[in-house]
Amino acid sequence: MPRDIAAVNGSHMIAVTDDGLVCEITNMFDADGDETDDFSAAVVGIVRVGDDEWFTVVFEEYETVRTH
Repeated sequence: MPRDIAAVNGSHMIAVTDDGLVCEITNMFDADGDETDDFSAAVVGIVRVGDDEWFTVVFEEYETVRTH
């Protein structure tokens, strides 16, 4: 069964797959296509899921959730 990214945590630069695997967001890019380290400016990210498995994540597709 193919994996999908279920959640993204920008402050920790991680993403979680639908089967619970925690993965690193390795690169982020802003609307101009420039690489950025600023999550608030980033529109897409590259997630390393495995040795030969990568995902492109569009951040606006994920709902912002805050915890106290």
